[in-house]
Amino acid sequence: MRRKLKKNVKILIIVFSLIAVGAGAAAGTVLSGQIEGEVNVAVSQPLMVESPSIPGLPSGRAWFGAASNEGTQFSAAAQLYQGESAVIEVPIINKAEVDHVVEITITAPVLSVPSGANAADYSINLEVEGSGDIIDVVRIGPYKWKCTTPATSQGTASSPFDGIEITVALGDMVPPGYYELTGMMQVVPY
Repeated sequence: MRRKLKKNVKILIIVFSLIAVGAGAAAGTVLSGQIEGEVNVAVSQPLMVESPSIPGLPSGRAWFGAASNEGTQFSAAAQLYQGESAVIEVPIINKAEVDHVVEITITAPVLSVPSGANAADYSINLEVEGSGDIIDVVRIGPYKWKCTTPATSQGTASSPFDGIEITVALGDMVPPGYYELTGMMQVVPY
C-alpha cells in the first residue's frame, strides 16, 4: 500500500510541476507588457465603371456591353454600317470622398488601307466627352484621354449619368461587321 501511495505522490508532483510551469509561462506572456498582432488592409481603386450601353442604335442592331468584375475595364461591341456612328455610354462611379484624375485608354481595331485609297475612308475614329459631373475630358494621345472624376460621380444613379460618352465613327469604306473597343481607366497623380 505504501508503495502505491509513493507512486501516486510522485505522479501528482510531476503533474503539479507541469501545471505550474505552464501557468508560469502563461503569466510571463501576460505580464511581459507586449502584445503582438496583424492588421491586413486592402487598398482598392476608388473608381469603377458600370456596363456600357449604346442607346442610339437603330432597332434590330446587335450590340454588347460589359464591365470587368473589379470595375476597371469595359468592353463594347456594336453592329454598324459604313459611314455610321454610335455613342457608347460608360457610367463611372467614384467611391472615394475626394476627386480623382483619371486616364482612360481605349483601343479600336486598325484596318488595312488599300494602296492609293484615302485612309480616312477605312478608319474607325474615336471621340470622348464627359457626361453629368464629368465635364473636363481632354485627349492626350491617339488612344488616351484624361479627366477629373468628382467625388460626387455616381454612374447611372445620376441623371444625366456620370461617365464618359465614346463616339465611334466609321469611315465610308469600313466593311460592315463587329468591331470591339476595349478600354481601361486608372487613377493618376495629376
